[in-house]
Amino acid sequence: MGKLLERFYQAIMHKEPDQVPVYIVSSENTYAAFCGEKLLELYQNPTKMLKCQLSFIKRFPNALFSILNLWPRLSGPGDGITTAFGAELVWSENNAPWTKPIIKDPKDIDNLKIPDPHKDGRLPIQLEGLRYYIENVPIEIREKYGLLDNNAYCPGGVEYAALLIGYDKFLLGFHRYSEKIHKLIEIVTDLAIDYVKAQEEIVGKITKIFLSDHSATFMSRKEFETFCIPYLRKITDTFKNAIIIYHNEGNVKHLLDLIPKIGADCWHLGESIDILEAKNTIGNKICLIGNIDSLNIMLRGNPEKIDEACKNAIKKAAHRGGYILAPSGGFIANTPPENIDAMIKAAEKYGKYPII
Repeated sequence: MGKLLERFYQAIMHKEPDQVPVYIVSSENTYAAFCGEKLLELYQNPTKMLKCQLSFIKRFPNALFSILNLWPRLSGPGDGITTAFGAELVWSENNAPWTKPIIKDPKDIDNLKIPDPHKDGRLPIQLEGLRYYIENVPIEIREKYGLLDNNAYCPGGVEYAALLIGYDKFLLGFHRYSEKIHKLIEIVTDLAIDYVKAQEEIVGKITKIFLSDHSATFMSRKEFETFCIPYLRKITDTFKNAIIIYHNEGNVKHLLDLIPKIGADCWHLGESIDILEAKNTIGNKICLIGNIDSLNIMLRGNPEKIDEACKNAIKKAAHRGGYILAPSGGFIANTPPENIDAMIKAAEKYGKYPII
């Protein structure tokens, strides 16, 4: 195992590696801007998307990368999981596609069946793209960064249930037709689990999952405990032998103490969370990733500003291990490469253990 991966695993286990790891998270918008390509062309051409992602990874050799940094996101966020139910994606030239809700009446939920990820919607396209990646990504990249092999992406069942009916009807449904909402989330969660198992047929036994679900951002504590935790927990319990990274950069300060109940090993959090409070409240239960403002610091800032922000985050959250330096959410398109370099250098400068 290389030094980069060793740091990652030690941080997850709340041990102190030689240095705080740096974890790069970015989306297909970032790659398109980095490579000077139109985003829509990347969605339509897995060869171009892969070439662009590999160029991005090779530009920053001293950092780790999110599962999604080497992933055939041919259908945008969620891998088109809503299309398996018949939903339409709305495409544009330089923005990620969005889902047109298909459930007009809560009664329609009773007619939903669990789709087959091998046959329905754009999920077969995603799986075929994954096979293409397995056949074409250099083994040295996969081994150095721990990418692709044994990795899976899981679109959270709660968030994509909300997109099928629309967030307004979804949140209203907590109080007006809660049984229907529970049924909807259950069905989408079951598809998410089946989709991970379909990926497993291609990449091998799953040992690491990137679980993305932002729905908690819009929930009260009671709603989170009732409509979110049980379903995310169903996913984490199904793959309990895998390292699970929960991604939600939203403002969930009111849920801070509840986050570990999801059952994930890591939480990729946003800048709205006080990293010191998170460390003191749950830092012994879940590894914290992120917190460096993607917009105001990483995109709009300069290397000096980034150096200071990273220094502060490391000093607040890295003691006793359990912290990985990363942007909140992910790098925004056109983030200057020198700003990403500054983050990597800051970890090398301030992240040596023991943290002083």
